[in-house]
Amino acid sequence: MAGVILDRVTRRFDDAHVAVDDVSLELRHGELLAVLGRSGSGKTTLLRLIAGFERPDAGEIKIGTESVAGNGRFVPPEKRRIGMVFQSYALWPHMDVRRNVGYPLEARGIKGADYSGRVDKALAAVGLSEFGARKPQALSGGQRQRVALARCLVMDPAVVLLDEPLASLDVDLRASLRQEFVAFHGSTGATMLYVTHDQAEALAIADRVAVLDHGRLLQVAPPATLYREPASAAVAAFVGGGAVVPAEVLGPVTAGQVPVKLLGLTRMLRAAPGQRPGPAEACLRSEDLFVSGDGVAAFVTQRAYQGATVALDLACAGQRLRTSVPAGTIADGEELRIDIRDGWVIPR
Repeated sequence: MAGVILDRVTRRFDDAHVAVDDVSLELRHGELLAVLGRSGSGKTTLLRLIAGFERPDAGEIKIGTESVAGNGRFVPPEKRRIGMVFQSYALWPHMDVRRNVGYPLEARGIKGADYSGRVDKALAAVGLSEFGARKPQALSGGQRQRVALARCLVMDPAVVLLDEPLASLDVDLRASLRQEFVAFHGSTGATMLYVTHDQAEALAIADRVAVLDHGRLLQVAPPATLYREPASAAVAAFVGGGAVVPAEVLGPVTAGQVPVKLLGLTRMLRAAPGQRPGPAEACLRSEDLFVSGDGVAAFVTQRAYQGATVALDLACAGQRLRTSVPAGTIADGEELRIDIRDGWVIPR
């Protein structure tokens, strides 16, 4: 399957609303790339541009080596070899599973052994070989989603686009199907673009995650890099709910760390090469903080019971922080002393 390249793509709906703003992005051959953003961030418009349901106002889109939009060229959706899986499944209730999957082949006049073989292969790829005679209403939500995926695969698409495919499922089923998507991607090597607003979903399944905000691409990175080394304060605050606090870098980077003064403490934090001394911002995750008598004063503003632990919202040196402690050890309004074991200086 081919990859996708977007080169400075822009889509405007009117002068006041730029849905996709000068985005350059590469979906590599065989990659599962998640596009993550809040509602209104432009992620679905980006997907529709790749599919051919929207025309870019500027820039170019390539699928493989073929230009499909831009520079006076526009290839319609049906000629792009794009497969799409929607949140709503879009299955026909009067057709059984087998015919739902095979319908795109019927529409193109494919019959006989070719039809049967391709439907069998698609059903096997999603683990539904034994369900061909059932109607969609006799399936679970997860099984219906797999039928939708099989229907997409039956046409051997160059790229599979998934638009919030798990959003309508309950929490437990979403968690289960995340792993099924990972397994499916691993077994087929499909090139997949997965649009979602769910951070846990994106971080759990993707090879890389692209973060969109107000139509602009903020960062593209593997999940661990995105979480531990956000490129901006906006990414740090959105992905993983990190606290972004003012800091003062006191010296040069040595072995990936710099001395930093923050929250009244001086500690060694991780930093990118070339980080200069001076004013900065630091991202502190919940696991970067711990209760210690050597730390700085903090007050508990909110507690959230999580079983073995309690998540704490804290007010500390004029900043809002979050950490967790063993259940039953901290009361509302209690004063603690918080120390820093790790953190990331946001590049500037």
